[in-house]
Amino acid sequence: MLDSPLGAGGFLWALVDEGVVRTDKNGVIDVSGNQAPDGILGPYREKEGSFYAIKEIWSPVFIAMEELPADFDGRIEVENRHDFTNLKSCRFEWKLATLPKPLEPGARGRTLGQGALPGPDVKPGARGLLKLDLPEDWKKAALLCLTAFSPEGAKIWTWSWGIQKDCEYCHQYVAKESWKQKRNIEVIESEAGLQVNAGGLDFWFEKKSGQLKKVERQGKRFSFGGGPRPAAGGDSRLVSLKHHRDNNDLFVTATYEGALDYAKWKIYPSGWVRLDYQYELEGEFDLMGVTFDYPEELMKKMTWVGRGPYRVWKNRTKGGRLGLWSNNYKDHTPGRTWDFPEFRGYYRNWHWATFETKQGAITLLNGTQAQYLGLYRPKDGPDPRNTKLDLPETGISLLHGIPAVGTKFQRPQRLGPESRKNAASGKYTGVVCFYFQTN
Repeated sequence: MLDSPLGAGGFLWALVDEGVVRTDKNGVIDVSGNQAPDGILGPYREKEGSFYAIKEIWSPVFIAMEELPADFDGRIEVENRHDFTNLKSCRFEWKLATLPKPLEPGARGRTLGQGALPGPDVKPGARGLLKLDLPEDWKKAALLCLTAFSPEGAKIWTWSWGIQKDCEYCHQYVAKESWKQKRNIEVIESEAGLQVNAGGLDFWFEKKSGQLKKVERQGKRFSFGGGPRPAAGGDSRLVSLKHHRDNNDLFVTATYEGALDYAKWKIYPSGWVRLDYQYELEGEFDLMGVTFDYPEELMKKMTWVGRGPYRVWKNRTKGGRLGLWSNNYKDHTPGRTWDFPEFRGYYRNWHWATFETKQGAITLLNGTQAQYLGLYRPKDGPDPRNTKLDLPETGISLLHGIPAVGTKFQRPQRLGPESRKNAASGKYTGVVCFYFQTN
């Protein structure tokens, strides 16, 4: 709309989900199927992810920078999308902070530096530079945040950028934790599979499929396993399952023919496990990646560092902020429940995530750039029409591609390039690390 000389603007339908409390149905909020849940707010003005996506996309102060460039020196290009206000009437605040590591109960980020500055002299419709006076050691921080304020002092939007790369963080953390323990890793091989004991954990690999089937600690089982397997489907035939030692570590490698190429497990004496995997896809898919099973009925809560707190879709990735978040498990149904943020769905730019379950804690560290964390299959609402999701059942997934969402009146494929299915061509790799703690 901004680029077109004929663009006159647009409108959003609608502000709220217009529901009626039915006292004759035990207080349920009735939105008449899908006739009324069209808003960016719930019936009681509950904010959903679309609210914040719209707030970022239509911000009158616009910053296009998605990631900090390698030669970042504190200068940020800003675009003034006000109609009448010069940006010199606004003000900005920046903050440098740390991000907590996993397995640190109660830890939160620390502020390492902060500052404030007036807005640059940028007229409506023009672009200019904002220069942050960052300290020389700013790269020691993990997070840079920038907030814009209106002339009246209202907060317009907060942008956030990671300073340290996810994969470096993953590898360094696991290596550091593993050097603390030098216990031997035991391997018991049978006709059915491999049992690997490390750091008080037992990992069971099935010889028939090559998959991790279950994890136990002192006889207490985690119902995590059944993977990695392709989230988009496709047959994979196990060719070989081999294991060998390298210094104090044990390697288990499953090689396949078909959609999945390999799954390479590195098991440390500390009980940390690293998985390197590769799969191949050709065509168009809603989901691209691998998945593991974990029962929803055992899930309690997720705490993670990433861009949150809301889930995203392929055609709605805006509105999140990088930081530490927490989200209780909830059985969300669009148009029937409004306890935001939802739990099921897809999460962007995640660094690590810890799932609190009825069996204990499961921690994942992300070692892959531009990867989404998927949690189960999002539910369809009543009479979903063009928002109906044609997706397989998945558990905890590591995804290179996620689905777009449609509207009541249009299928997602008709809503523009960002709403099309993911075009896959070639081989895709990923790295993730796991740790399991019983209650």
